[in-house]
Amino acid sequence: MRIVVLADWEACRYRPKGVFETLEGTEQDFVAGGLRAKGREVVVLPFGEDIPSSIARLRKAQPDVVFNLTASLAMDRRHAHVVAALLDLLGLPYTGSDSSTLMLCLDKALSKLVVRRAGVQTPDFITLGPCYTKPANNLQFPLIVKPRFGESSEFLSRRSVVADREKLTRRADEMFRLCAAPLICEEFVEGRDISVGVLGNEKLLVLPPREFRCDSPSKQTPQFETRRVKHDSKYQAKWRTSYTRARLSDGQKKEIVEISKCAYRALELRDYARLDFRLTANNTFKFLEANAHPDLSPSPHSSVGRMCAWVGIDYSNLLNRIVRMALKRSRNGGASGTGAAAA
Repeated sequence: MRIVVLADWEACRYRPKGVFETLEGTEQDFVAGGLRAKGREVVVLPFGEDIPSSIARLRKAQPDVVFNLTASLAMDRRHAHVVAALLDLLGLPYTGSDSSTLMLCLDKALSKLVVRRAGVQTPDFITLGPCYTKPANNLQFPLIVKPRFGESSEFLSRRSVVADREKLTRRADEMFRLCAAPLICEEFVEGRDISVGVLGNEKLLVLPPREFRCDSPSKQTPQFETRRVKHDSKYQAKWRTSYTRARLSDGQKKEIVEISKCAYRALELRDYARLDFRLTANNTFKFLEANAHPDLSPSPHSSVGRMCAWVGIDYSNLLNRIVRMALKRSRNGGASGTGAAAA
């Protein structure tokens, strides 16, 4: 079986004779190595802004399946769904969610509305465009201000949480200068930071929840995952951050499984995803967002990798499982999604 590992252009290195390779230590490198460990023929290809050339490389490779690891197009995450749409047009089986779900999950406002309609609680929110006049006053402060579209921690910092309308206006103006894109301003949920991995389509496996913790006694301890928390090792050491298996009661475990399946199906996610929640002091889970293309690096390099390790899922077997789901969907004419199928 020939598998193309499709990556962002900047995640690959060009070699002579039209050969590309992954950069050492990246998600793409781990995935390609994990697939080769199962005896698969793996071809690494980039998908860049020169779309005709990218398509030509794919056609020449003649893959049985594409392991789609693209997270952007021309370094813009808002266009990542275009790659999935083109794979559909080419008739190539590929892993992960389709273009419509990728677009939906990228929209932090619309995805909340879909999940809320399915019966899962979310924070209340408003959206702001660059030409907003006066924010609505029907929300409870504090609020957290972030880009409506984009990665979960993008542009997040301590200043993202605002305590009153004056600070909201100031932060919104600052954000428009930084990213020139629509914003979502949602009620900041005090509580525990819980993430859940889900695998599957017709039948879903909800992996053990992961909790983000800061064990520093300081009152200035980060309350959520900012970009520095995720990527700055000195910052992590300073605040004693860690990712641990969440300690939940039996009732909480049952509820997180149920609402994770509900959200996953409502968003029509495929093969694998990560869902982020806040658990409040009164034991209420509130959905924050879904990542349709979470990092698939092995443990301890990614959340999904950790969760799989906790239940004894071997890394190469995880990748092989995802490939099998994509091939099954292809044999079924693309109909092997989640929808309202029984868990």
